Amino acid sequence: MGGWQKVMIVSNHAKERWIKRFNPKAKNVVEEIMRAKDQAIEILSVEECPGKYMEYSVKDNMLFVVDLNQGVLVTVVDIVFGFGEEIDREIGRLQTEKILRLKEEVANEEDFFAVQIKGIDEEMVVLEGEIEKVRAELLERENLKTKLREEKKEYMKKRDIKRKEYEKEVNKLRYSINYRLEMLTQKKEKTNGEVKL
Repeated sequence: MGGWQKVMIVSNHAKERWIKRFNPKAKNVVEEIMRAKDQAIEILSVEECPGKYMEYSVKDNMLFVVDLNQGVLVTVVDIVFGFGEEIDREIGRLQTEKILRLKEEVANEEDFFAVQIKGIDEEMVVLEGEIEKVRAELLERENLKTKLREEKKEYMKKRDIKRKEYEKEVNKLRYSINYRLEMLTQKKEKTNGEVKL
């Protein structure tokens, strides 16, 4: 973020640290600190305790600590990698450059991905509309199917009633014919084989 514009005050501790660790011959300490802070990369912004927000940013082998509530650059810490000041500074510079490159790539890719995501979201909205339409059609078809099923049941019920009525009438006739045949058989036996209808 390079947020020195947010910083209104550079603490005495930060000035002392700058002179002791980074530039003992500094003529305008605050200006030097602010110029370096402006080039720093924000790596962390946290609420350290309720209501107290701190920002940590890095440039080369310098760590800037800012109290965001007070608008105070609290201190500047030299980052020690353990390889000596010159190598530590170079490691910090290379890492900072790498982070800046990645930050730029992320920013470029963010735009690309934002466009892609927006396109997908729009397509999903269209698909959701189509799905709702299909759901409505499916519900309509399900309702029609239920109605047809009920209609089928009614026809099957009527058919069964007709079949029973038919069977009843057929049975009446069958019983009547059977009765008639039994009567004829009995008559035949009484008349010695002569059947008279």
